[in-house]
Amino acid sequence: FTAPWSEPFATNSLPNCWSESGDNTWEYGSTNGTTPAGFADYGASNVADHTTGGGGTFIGMDGSDNGNGESSVLLSPLVDVSGLTTPQLNYWVFSNNVDDAALNILQVEVYDGAAWNVVNTVQANLGANWMEYTTDLSTLTITGDVQLRFTITGDNSAGGFTFNHDILLDDISLREAPLCTQAVVNSSVINEDCANGQFYVDVDVTTVGDGTQINDGTSTFAISGVGVVQVGPYASGASVTLTLEHSDAACDFGLGSFSYTCPPANNDCADAIALTPGAVFADNPIVGTNVGATDSGELAPGCASYQGGDAWYSVVVPSDGMITLEVNTQTGGVSDTGGAAYSGSCGSLTLIECNDDGSTNGSHPIINVNDIALANQTIYFRVWEYGNNATGEFQVSAYSATLSNLSFENAAAFTYYPNPVQNTLTLNAQNSIENVAMYNMLGQEVLRATPNTVNSELDMSSLQDGTYFVKVTIAGVTKTIRVIKQ
Repeated sequence: FTAPWSEPFATNSLPNCWSESGDNTWEYGSTNGTTPAGFADYGASNVADHTTGGGGTFIGMDGSDNGNGESSVLLSPLVDVSGLTTPQLNYWVFSNNVDDAALNILQVEVYDGAAWNVVNTVQANLGANWMEYTTDLSTLTITGDVQLRFTITGDNSAGGFTFNHDILLDDISLREAPLCTQAVVNSSVINEDCANGQFYVDVDVTTVGDGTQINDGTSTFAISGVGVVQVGPYASGASVTLTLEHSDAACDFGLGSFSYTCPPANNDCADAIALTPGAVFADNPIVGTNVGATDSGELAPGCASYQGGDAWYSVVVPSDGMITLEVNTQTGGVSDTGGAAYSGSCGSLTLIECNDDGSTNGSHPIINVNDIALANQTIYFRVWEYGNNATGEFQVSAYSATLSNLSFENAAAFTYYPNPVQNTLTLNAQNSIENVAMYNMLGQEVLRATPNTVNSELDMSSLQDGTYFVKVTIAGVTKTIRVIKQ
């Protein structure tokens, strides 16, 4: 073979003069539903052939085959690059584990006619798109025909399972390097701005070369010199694919795909949402979510395959020391959760009980607290999805058959006006208003007050127009109202 040379893996068989060795066999695929059907699954499910025009296949290693520590090798034919002034290796990689921390390893080597040289190692989540890699081979001392070796090794040293991480290759080529000078990027890092429900991508450019801008497909961000180019903002939960563009498009290259979801407002114990006790589950359930949730770092619960992704709630235990904490399914939400109850203070909690599936439907937790020593104390309820491999909503409630709903309602009764409000919201209660917290539609706290009086005025003049949720705590009972700011 003579360069310029390329391999698009157009069929579901090993191309001429290629060979493979090692622990497992390489496989071929394309988008599920086509012929041949794609073997790739999990984060690589439904990946299409990268080659322009599609219709072909890619080659890859199924993580379900390549276990931890196993290595599988793909070897190219020998290629004569003597006709190239500045030979360049170019190839595309898909690497995206969305289920756990396991990251298998791709190592790329080039034989220069005398020895093998490692030119790249990829052990990363590259997002839900193909990523282009290039290597300038003119830095090698090439004494004969060159050969390429791709080795994938299973690695679950960071946790998780190797079967969740398939690595795919496509469109490998040896070609003349473009005459333009590519920019050099040291890193591209997500910079969260959850206070405003958004995130940025900070791209650290160390060499400008002929680079001009970063393009997200809709907007461009100029490269004015070396340093960090802040790209964005993008709404929480959005996914964006970035390309670094040059004055000569031959030098353009992808920076990858980026996505970030802000954690829920009650991701940490200190931000626990107060539950209003009722007599049965259905009295005062609230809808929670683990979308974007992270590990809060509190005392590990010890059951229901806790892997992080928790949400926190609090409740004041009634005077008889009896309260039930329960999670149930929200339509379209997660189907299997765990829960743990704690006493004490955030950062120094004591586990009361951990439960996996004691609830009514058998897939969610229920914890029955019966301890007079906890009477009138605030306890915490931690909720997570079993194994932390699915996200969505759930219902959570605190209740006790010994409670008198009427006495709670009377003690916590209050009125509020006006609604809609322009500047000042007035609260009037029969008992002292202990705490008031106001949240916007993103769940971000925008106002907090501790009046400790039966009347309170909240100044909303500085808030933007829109809908707000106000949590009012009276006699240990928290109620939520909705007000509109005009």
